[in-house]
Amino acid sequence: MSDITLQRVGELLRGVFEILWNKPEGLSAKEVLRQIPETINLTEHELSLSPSTNAPRYERIVRLATIPLARAGWLVKNDKGRWSITEDGRQASKRFTNVQDFYKEVLRYASVDPDLSILSNLDGVGSLEVNAFQRSSEVVLQKSLREGFGLTVSEALWKGIPVVGGRVGGIPMQIGHDECGRLVSKTAEAVAACLELLADEGLRHALGEAGHERVRRYFLSTRNLRDYLALFNALRTGDRSLVPTGEAYRA
Repeated sequence: MSDITLQRVGELLRGVFEILWNKPEGLSAKEVLRQIPETINLTEHELSLSPSTNAPRYERIVRLATIPLARAGWLVKNDKGRWSITEDGRQASKRFTNVQDFYKEVLRYASVDPDLSILSNLDGVGSLEVNAFQRSSEVVLQKSLREGFGLTVSEALWKGIPVVGGRVGGIPMQIGHDECGRLVSKTAEAVAACLELLADEGLRHALGEAGHERVRRYFLSTRNLRDYLALFNALRTGDRSLVPTGEAYRA
């Protein structure tokens, strides 16, 4: 996605605003994304399925591009997954009618706080950069509202970095009962957990080491191979007790 131009991102964001403009109560992110092809002429590439998500590529582009909008205070994304335009967002949309100028202003406005940076695939961030970010982090935050397995968690734990993660999907299975980080449900809990870990180097180190060991034991391909061999052996012998249950790493 690094080849997406500012002009194109601006056009997509303008489409998001057009969809939400007369919806003061907002719409679900899913509904906004569904309406994008009805609002904007998408390219064949944007409509094609991403091999990593099996979803149209434009969906990820839009989700990433709206992050600065939310940070600038022009778009609200609530905990229920609904998007809505703020009054500041409406005024900015009227002020910057050129889509490229609009997106440039979003990026400028969202960068006012020098302690915060937003980097994504749109900025050319790939696997090497993500690896560097994770290894240089003291705490990794994965506050998902919905999640599948959540590979980011195991990536960080493998590098010895404790994780503060949402209590959804496969995240609890990876973190365990707070043995590799902290499981949280609310934003306030995430803030408190991050502050706790940032203030205690010894705790961070202990949780990071435990996380590395947990990933080594349960979430590498060698564990998958061991489980398959155990399953084949159970099928061969008829001994159901040999069938892997996964109980050891369930949170």
